Amino acid sequence: MDRLRDLWHPDLNDHPARRLALPILYFVFALFAVLAVLTVFVPLWLRPDLAIRGIPRRTRYLLYFAGIGIGFMLVEISLIHRLTVYLGHPTYSFVVVLFSILLASGAGSLLSERIPLARLPAILAAIVALVGVTALAVYDQMTTLMWLSFPWRVLSSVALLLPIGLLLGMCFPLGIRWARQAHDHLIPWAWAVNGVFSVFAAAASLVVAINFGLRAMLLAGAACYLANILLVTRTGSLAPRSAATQAEAA
Repeated sequence: MDRLRDLWHPDLNDHPARRLALPILYFVFALFAVLAVLTVFVPLWLRPDLAIRGIPRRTRYLLYFAGIGIGFMLVEISLIHRLTVYLGHPTYSFVVVLFSILLASGAGSLLSERIPLARLPAILAAIVALVGVTALAVYDQMTTLMWLSFPWRVLSSVALLLPIGLLLGMCFPLGIRWARQAHDHLIPWAWAVNGVFSVFAAAASLVVAINFGLRAMLLAGAACYLANILLVTRTGSLAPRSAATQAEAA
């Protein structure tokens, strides 16, 4: 419940473990940020022999995967915290959200094989719209349904989560197809960037929530996908590669 300014003026009457909690959180946040830079960007700067160095607009592709890594975690963690009140216990919320999001995102990943790559900006826009409506119109209204029995509260939570998870699951495989249009060497870097920034987002989400609230965390996740719309549309390369281009890349 403390904010950043409280880091410098701790309540000496608090339990020692509670006084340590906030410094540890910000230390982990800073540590993950430094590790993300050291493991991703420093090698790109210091290794001129890397094949990825010659790929045009490589930074935009990598920023896309950083964006979906951070955005996915911010949306998921925000919903876990918010549904804790609605479902009555953190364990229920964790299980329902994790099950629903992962099941739906897996289905979305599977369905993405049938979706043309040119639809990627539209899918990102749908995520921004759906998450935005959830944050601004649905977030506070869920408490008005607390009179429902527990099974109905679980079902209503799953109904809220499935469309979001379905769309979220499409972004990574479509992004991989998009990056492959530029060069196959981008693919391992895409996996690495997405993984590193997903871990970073786990700490960043709590920093955002403590200082600005859960709704701000959810909107920050939507902002990541909004930024990715700009990256994708300004970078282009959404048309399938010709056979000659594929042979040249190989």
